[in-house]
Amino acid sequence: MICEDLISIPGLETLKLMGGKRGLKRRISWIYFADSMRALGQENPTDPECFAEWIKGGELMVITSEIILKNWEFFRNLVYSSEQKKAAAMIIQTGLITDRIIEFADEHEIPVFELSWDLRLIDLSQIVCKAILDEENHNDSLDRIFANIIFNRYDSEANIIKLAEYHGFDLSNQYTTAVIDINGFDEYKLSEGWGEDRAQSIKNTLVSIVRQNFRCFLVKKLMTMTYDHRLNLLFPSANISDEDIRTCFHHISDSLYSYCSLRTRTGIGRRCSFVSKIKSSLRDAEAALRLSKSSSDGIMFCKDMGIMKLFSHIDNEEYLIEYYKEVLGKIEEADALVGSTLCSTLECYIENNMNTTETSAALYIHRNTLRYRLKKIEEILGVSLENKKTIVMLDNAFTIKRYIEANIN
Repeated sequence: MICEDLISIPGLETLKLMGGKRGLKRRISWIYFADSMRALGQENPTDPECFAEWIKGGELMVITSEIILKNWEFFRNLVYSSEQKKAAAMIIQTGLITDRIIEFADEHEIPVFELSWDLRLIDLSQIVCKAILDEENHNDSLDRIFANIIFNRYDSEANIIKLAEYHGFDLSNQYTTAVIDINGFDEYKLSEGWGEDRAQSIKNTLVSIVRQNFRCFLVKKLMTMTYDHRLNLLFPSANISDEDIRTCFHHISDSLYSYCSLRTRTGIGRRCSFVSKIKSSLRDAEAALRLSKSSSDGIMFCKDMGIMKLFSHIDNEEYLIEYYKEVLGKIEEADALVGSTLCSTLECYIENNMNTTETSAALYIHRNTLRYRLKKIEEILGVSLENKKTIVMLDNAFTIKRYIEANIN
């Protein structure tokens, strides 16, 4: 649930947003009563850090105490310390919200809601907590449905579609799969000496980040399944552009980086409209994930894999390695022997459509130097670079080489 949802929950109609509108996409994990500080014996609180000790992130803070709100210096520091812990928003009793608080909320994009006298605190607590638990239950149910689809534990498409619809997910329309991997997770875990609790906390945080960003940028409902440090996703994609999907995954990677200095890589499968095609789409997403390292932003769509998509379905990669070694092995050996760059020259030549002027410019060499290298390549390989079939063979070999390197690294 995000802050924006509060005003649409039955029973909370009297809640009024007073400031911090630009922060309405913040995630709410639970409700917390700041006045509980008084229960700890702090009748005159002066240290906001004491308050922040009880914040874990995503709290909807309820403040009804004049002692807190009339001490501006304390209130400001309290908000700063809460912000560092990623608290969600504030609900303040009516009559206690000043213009200064509203300006502060707008400046820092922290939603501030006014609590009317008609809404009792016990009712507020019950309504918010129930809404959070209901959403979690629906998410858990959708995740179980996803697992059942992947492991073929359903009797018919009609029944599983109906079950998903009950939980707010439309399986009768177009949807897309994706696989997210935390890049370098195992290495970072070892270097930082993380225990299992810390590692699990980061995995849970990734799920929360994914749900929040999808809620903000794409769709309200999605299905997830976690394994190891990867996350499988299924989400509705009708009328959603590839660019919007890419933008969402950029935000996910940035959000995780701000949390723990780790980024994500993502493979995105084919769009499909039948439950029976979901597993196939997910396999495509896994193949795209393996090649995501070669993408500048760590995001690879299956449809952009080209011929590499075929390679991903070859079980024995030794055949691929054997092919590219047969085609390119001789010039790789020559480069290793004398320190030349014939292999990269040939690859650049093919990438530039056999145009010597553009290739020379790309390599920062004279055209005569390029012609000499190309002649040397023909001699070593025993082929003619004027032959179209030869160029296709070489291009395929380079593609296989990149595919193998992406899978190994």
